Amino acid sequence: MNTADYIKEIHRKTDGYITFFRKLEEGVKQYHYKLDDINDAMLNEWITFDSYVSLNSFFVPKRNIRTLRTLHNLYVDIDCYTVKMTPEQVVYELENDHYGVSIPKPNIVTYSGRGVQLVWHIEAMSGLAVERWDKVQRALYDVLKPYGADIQALDAARVFRLVGSINSKNGAIVYADRLHDYEYAYAEIVEEYFPALAIKPSKSRRNKRSQRFKATFLFNGYTLAQSRLNDLITLVTLRGGDVRGNRERILFLARLNALKITNSDQAAVAKMREINGLFVEPLNETELIKATKSAVEYHRNGGLNMRNSLYIEWLGITPEEQTEMSTLINRAEKQARDRRRKQKAAKQAGRQTMAEYNAKRRRQLMRQVKRVKLAKAIYPLYSIRELAERVELSKSHVGNLLKMADCGLCEEVATDRSALVKREFRIRAIGGYVTINLTKSFNRKVVEYDRPINVTETSG
Repeated sequence: MNTADYIKEIHRKTDGYITFFRKLEEGVKQYHYKLDDINDAMLNEWITFDSYVSLNSFFVPKRNIRTLRTLHNLYVDIDCYTVKMTPEQVVYELENDHYGVSIPKPNIVTYSGRGVQLVWHIEAMSGLAVERWDKVQRALYDVLKPYGADIQALDAARVFRLVGSINSKNGAIVYADRLHDYEYAYAEIVEEYFPALAIKPSKSRRNKRSQRFKATFLFNGYTLAQSRLNDLITLVTLRGGDVRGNRERILFLARLNALKITNSDQAAVAKMREINGLFVEPLNETELIKATKSAVEYHRNGGLNMRNSLYIEWLGITPEEQTEMSTLINRAEKQARDRRRKQKAAKQAGRQTMAEYNAKRRRQLMRQVKRVKLAKAIYPLYSIRELAERVELSKSHVGNLLKMADCGLCEEVATDRSALVKREFRIRAIGGYVTINLTKSFNRKVVEYDRPINVTETSG
């Protein structure tokens, strides 16, 4: 296979960005191309020492797991020199012992200079399905580990040596053999070779799930798409139309949700044009349609299941922006809204709100701190157990109250309105009572007795 055929075979129908990567003495060089932009003149610039290419594509010109567009290949890089075998020996053993038995027969075998790389073509999966894809990657690695499979070369954003380039470590030219052009289905590989990866819910669970979806899917699916579409418009408005770096994503998500609402691409494109008109730097018509055309394919294939957390991550929606959203919110914002809603309902029903309950508990705690501090002033030599008996509280609670008092908790709370109310304690002693005004300082010994007394609060 020559370089051009290799690229076309590897990236068959992808509409995402393909990454070309080269190691240089001063660092690395990395560029991103669409499949239609790759030609012989461009490839000639990369057919040199230590050039690499990605085997999956990306949504934007940035190579990492979060920007994956499609997963259309599985692969394993085998460093057979680590187990003292040649690439030819490894391929011979795999052909005789493993192809069609423990692993499917690969589509392409690339000889990278000191090792061999196996590539399997699969039906394109969404970049969001990377966890499922990774399970099969790991299973392939486990089978090929005895031959020197590289565990560091399993991630979905990995680049492999470009066919036609030169391995600087031994001067070998990288070449590849094409074995067949069959495109495997993910489920087919799992079922035939790695059945342990197939997770099948019980029959009762499947029935319950299908019944639940029959009753709610159409309504919830529609309203969720509508809310998300509205939130996308809100986001653009909040940012004053300056969404550079996110324009293609916003328009793709807008088209995808509009298709779900209307089931009409004409209406979806119209809504997308409306949002594009809000941008400070709108896309032209050709870019608008081309950058979002995959939304139509996703819609035809049943849609794209995306969580709100992925919307937030993709678009960099801040906590402040989420307060203006109806649906695109994280867990913290959702919990905050739930608290406010419950507090409002409690107030309308005349019930005590959580804030009021906490304030009441705080005042109660302050009174207990004052009781313990007063008892400690009267009985400075008493142990915590003896103080607990006097104030009729548990030993552990009295210990905590004393720690609060030592930290100056009473003084800090003095600024609270509730602490400014005049409070009096009556100290019950043998033969009578002594009333002490607690609005005065706690930092002095209030009264001294030769005989034991109990400290109880009788008014507040």
